[in-house]
Amino acid sequence: MLSSTKIKKILFVSSLISLVCAPQLVQAEEWQFTTGLGAYSANEAWKGTDAKQGIAPLLSATYGNWLIGKDGIFTYHVLNEDDFGLSVGVNYRNDGYDDDKFMGSDKSSDPVFTGYDSPEGDVTFKVDGYWNFVNLSVEQDISGHSKGLTADLGIEVPIFNIGKDFMVQANATVHFQSSDYANYIYGVSAEQVDNSVGRTAYTVGSVTNYSAGLSAFYQLDKSWTLIASAQYTKLDDAITDSPLIGDDKVTSAFVGASYSF
Repeated sequence: MLSSTKIKKILFVSSLISLVCAPQLVQAEEWQFTTGLGAYSANEAWKGTDAKQGIAPLLSATYGNWLIGKDGIFTYHVLNEDDFGLSVGVNYRNDGYDDDKFMGSDKSSDPVFTGYDSPEGDVTFKVDGYWNFVNLSVEQDISGHSKGLTADLGIEVPIFNIGKDFMVQANATVHFQSSDYANYIYGVSAEQVDNSVGRTAYTVGSVTNYSAGLSAFYQLDKSWTLIASAQYTKLDDAITDSPLIGDDKVTSAFVGASYSF
């Protein structure tokens, strides 16, 4: 459930792919690939869910200004300078409760989800930009599911580095979700109400979540990179008041390695 973040909702793997590839924002005139594997631990805010651990794959490809599997399904860099960049692309956004996800099921032990019809994920149009340490990401549903918009405004600052091989970065982000999107994910419509299990009607307006974290990577050589990340997200009160939510925070951690060729 992060930012869209990052939990996205944690949609943890895609953000980590961005971390792995961040030092390599060069325009390749031939195909370049990054693959890897890591272990993650994350807690969801859904009522009745426990912390979950698992293995997450990393995979992305780059050709010229085109990127696949990094920051979205596919992305095109309109501008890509050292201090300023702008990209557009298409992404898949799935922050809702889902007890049958391909990876990292949100299976809950709480009866509130008995008979609950999980919201479908969105296909979105995404715009990303950065200026020095500041980054902005905006996504709008184009699949007709949530019809909602999300926007992340963040800052990422290097706080420790040894040459170009080892770096630790701190990040802080404000995550905005429009009323359409927040209500689609955390609301309970009249059709979904079941008072016998505590799933009462609930409507959510626009919300703002806040997150902070640390990330680190160590480049062993031209191909191999070790990565680690930890993130904390504080949820808006309008989210935590939903009958589907049992916690006011989301935390996640990841360690892994990537190989570029």
